[in-house]
Amino acid sequence: MKKPAKIVIVGGGIASFVAGIELRDRLPDAEIEILTAESDELIGGQLASWSENGFPIEHGLHALFGFYTSALPYVHRVGAFKNLTRSKDFLLVHEHGKLLRFNPRTWFATYRGFTPRQRLAMARFLPKVAEMVARVNLQGFDILDNYDQFDFRAFCVANGLDKDITQSNFFRQFYDGAFNEPHELSATVGLKSLFRIFSKPWMYYFNTPTREAIVDPFKRYFESECKGVIRYNRKVTRLNMHPNGKSVSSLEILNPKTGEVSLQKGDAFIIAVGLEQFKDIDLGEAARSHEYFQNIHRLETVSSISLQAWFKNDPFPKDLQTIIVGLPEPFSIACPMSRVRSVQPPAMFSHELAAVGPEAGFENVNDKDLVQRFFKTLTDCGFTFPTDESEMYVHVRRNRDPFHRYLLTRPNELHLRPRTQSPIENLALAGAWIRNSLPLPCVDSASESGRAAALATVKNIRELGKKSGPTFAVSQYPIGNPLVLPPPFTYEKCIARVFLVNSRTEAIAPHLPSCLKLAPGFESKLLLVFADQLGVRGGHDQIQAVYNYYEVMFAAVVEEVDAKGNVRFGVFPLVLYVDDDVAVAAGREVFGFPKRMAEISHDNGGCTIARSGVAPDDNKGALSRIEIAKASWTSRKAAGAKTLFGGAANMTLESLLTLPFYLNHRVPAHVSQSASGTALARVLRLPVSDFKLHSVAMLENAVCTLAPSQTDPIVDFLPAGAAALTARFGVEVTFQFAMKDATVVDTETHGTVVRRLKAQKPHKMRRSAHGPMALFALGMRVSRLPLSMLTSRKKRKDS
Repeated sequence: MKKPAKIVIVGGGIASFVAGIELRDRLPDAEIEILTAESDELIGGQLASWSENGFPIEHGLHALFGFYTSALPYVHRVGAFKNLTRSKDFLLVHEHGKLLRFNPRTWFATYRGFTPRQRLAMARFLPKVAEMVARVNLQGFDILDNYDQFDFRAFCVANGLDKDITQSNFFRQFYDGAFNEPHELSATVGLKSLFRIFSKPWMYYFNTPTREAIVDPFKRYFESECKGVIRYNRKVTRLNMHPNGKSVSSLEILNPKTGEVSLQKGDAFIIAVGLEQFKDIDLGEAARSHEYFQNIHRLETVSSISLQAWFKNDPFPKDLQTIIVGLPEPFSIACPMSRVRSVQPPAMFSHELAAVGPEAGFENVNDKDLVQRFFKTLTDCGFTFPTDESEMYVHVRRNRDPFHRYLLTRPNELHLRPRTQSPIENLALAGAWIRNSLPLPCVDSASESGRAAALATVKNIRELGKKSGPTFAVSQYPIGNPLVLPPPFTYEKCIARVFLVNSRTEAIAPHLPSCLKLAPGFESKLLLVFADQLGVRGGHDQIQAVYNYYEVMFAAVVEEVDAKGNVRFGVFPLVLYVDDDVAVAAGREVFGFPKRMAEISHDNGGCTIARSGVAPDDNKGALSRIEIAKASWTSRKAAGAKTLFGGAANMTLESLLTLPFYLNHRVPAHVSQSASGTALARVLRLPVSDFKLHSVAMLENAVCTLAPSQTDPIVDFLPAGAAALTARFGVEVTFQFAMKDATVVDTETHGTVVRRLKAQKPHKMRRSAHGPMALFALGMRVSRLPLSMLTSRKKRKDS
């Protein structure tokens, strides 16, 4: 019997816990251990908290932003989300000696922190912002990496922003939030942070100290649900290499309390510690010979300074219930914690104020002077602090320890940050300081890197097991059935009515494979397509039959993040109804579309879908005919595709034409098995090719009423409290396209399998100069998509 793999994770922060959770999901038999240099009382990395003089001391002011799409799913999973309180959608900016309200959704009309001249200059700058949003939409979020060579302030000034605005307290918050001031800040870090903040302008505050609210739930989940082991007081001092020089054989461990030195062996290792801690590890010849590790030592860190103060009586102004930014340094970001939490402690000193900022420039200023200046600023803004020191408790912490320091995100250093997988084949790195899609050192970056490190490690473990047989293989086409032929397939004419409708996120997410998640901005959206498929041919059909049928598709808009951090957007069909089994001849079964037979009646203004099913109140399983969906819409003719998609919109169309379909494809157990002997579930990435658009018309006022059925629970897609799926706008498009190759994506490692479901040269194939998937592009454009999608990260790497 094969011995289970042993995986060692170094570090006690969120990145380590996320890596452990993901590893357990994909390697159920593996032995997973976390080694941390800290004691049980101080575990948690930068989210650790502890007690001093009866008060809960923390590393700094903590909150989770609403755009933390990597961290929040794990917070939900471990049961910690109930420990959070959502903030208001606005914040306060300290400008001109006052606290001014800033709402990201209405700021241009409501924010009073800029002079009339500055507001006019800002208006001239807005077209540049719109152009940048368009470029992000066209070329992907990583296009902003091209600006890493610039300082954020200098970049904005060079692109037309008033210099006085870049020197304002409002603008300084981006530097202080990254703890960079007075150093320069990479424009890439500033821009990516800005885009995300404006897409989801709220935070989640911790109702209790971070240890209780976040760290303990992660710790309990890892130990109880994941059956992982945590070993404390284990500081890694050295990596011992295998004689082949390609892998790590063991770790040299020091017990800080006893001075005892020991060795820790394993099959794979993840190091998820702070940058300065990593630099202290002796990497031997690997660090001296490889640029990957040499670049790490060129990166620098900065310390932050935090303040926590508790008061017997409430010192806050009336109605103050949000965070404050732009305050004089070093305590430049402050929050009345007892006002924003939904749970209040019963302690005598129950009114808490927390603040944080960069320490640089204030290293030699004593704490008392800093506190007095900070309180004076807030007093001028309406705070009422006690004069009797016995009525308050103030704690100042300078976070200079190696694991408490933050990466200094200066310009032209993004290329120095390491990727998850190191040159050592069984060693991966994790942490907020490595190369992540969000370059801001934060909890979300740590979570993203922890997951990526786990996926890389799974891939490494699979490579080790190759001797016992392939982990996955491409199944053979069922060519014995004359209706099921190998690709390619051509669709000479498709008339599709496309709508983007609101839906219920929690009903869609469970259907997605592990390598996909709902795309930002589309968490509560559903793509609804009613299509006439006319003139469908199989390239290897000897009789060259032409097939016609009708289909209806419910699909999710998704994103894939692979083991290398590449991000792709696509469409994942949740269910696809067809009214004739000739649809099989179009390759639907080959590619794994979730097709179901149904009665479909349609005309230019609507569609009805009926199937045999079990009524929701029938406990005997009796089948009856159920109209599970009934849709209607109105139409009006557009002048044509050129008018509808003229100017910049035409570029938007071209940028979306490469969006692929993602399809579940299960490999039979006799063809390929996982390590546990079960059938492997794979995902195919299927681009649509040879697209040519013929006509476009506008649709309006779409309504799709869904009926409950135990065998077709599509009614679950309805938003809470809604009676139907609705869309104000849609499009009717006539086009042609083809389906050819599909790339296999392994759901366990999120890596792309090199082998493909390959199309042979067809008998007939129409070609055009256009790219694929205009169908989806039209639906997105006309349905007026949210800004969050335009600013979502994407790297286009076509199969």
